[in-house]
Amino acid sequence: MRFSVLSVVACLCAGSSVFGAPSISQLQNNYSYILPGLPNYGIAPGSLFIIKGSGLNNQPISALQSSLSPGLPTLLNGTSISVTVNGTTTTPGIYYTSPTQLAAVLPSNTPVGKGTITVTNSGQASAPTQIQVVQSALGLDSYNGSGTGLAVAQDANFNLFGPTNSATPGQTIILWGSGTGADTSNDDKTFPLKQNNLTGIPMQVFIGGIQASIAYRGRSQYPGVDQLVVIIPLGVPTGCSVSILAVSGNVVSNSVSIPVAADGGSCSDPNSVASPSQISA
Repeated sequence: MRFSVLSVVACLCAGSSVFGAPSISQLQNNYSYILPGLPNYGIAPGSLFIIKGSGLNNQPISALQSSLSPGLPTLLNGTSISVTVNGTTTTPGIYYTSPTQLAAVLPSNTPVGKGTITVTNSGQASAPTQIQVVQSALGLDSYNGSGTGLAVAQDANFNLFGPTNSATPGQTIILWGSGTGADTSNDDKTFPLKQNNLTGIPMQVFIGGIQASIAYRGRSQYPGVDQLVVIIPLGVPTGCSVSILAVSGNVVSNSVSIPVAADGGSCSDPNSVASPSQISA
């Protein structure tokens, strides 16, 4: 299951797990899906991230948990998560559980560095698995949930951009994702979060290869979900798949795209085999 910004809106299991001890196989940013071992891999404090493995919970996939007060639970259907880095242990809030995947938010007070993460299911703990926590590692949300392709990007009125509704050079747009970095004034569990502009975190955004001005980088009001408010450069190339990527320090995000047309409306791409209306359909 993928947690998408488009969908934003307890039972405790006793006894031993019928699935055996939980096992962690992979940790990834919920939006970028960048794999461990790659040079731009890392989980930033405040990030929405997924844990893949087996025996992570004894029940089918749970409902997406509300972050309204009292906030995201740190124990859901008998499963909890513990992260220890440089001697500090934090407990992420959990959005959903399933036997093979969890989604959680890494608390902002988690230190940067290499540490360990453990999942406990109904009293049985997994073996500690390495987690690499970095200052900032932005994952940009994509419309199809793959980490590539059309970005989840909106205008100032929160209308989604698409092939028949293009952005224009000079326009202010909203990008969604996760991994801007720590904001310790928030608890990373309870809606609504404070929307602090995290200007102290180095970041650049490039649209069509041209650096864009960033007006805001920080939390949306939802735990783990970030917003970037950027201005499309005037000299940006037009087309149906103009690239967008962010650089946090020296960590490069996944690459997504946005349609850009001089006067908005339908984009134009001479190399496309389908018209904008066909792509939208």
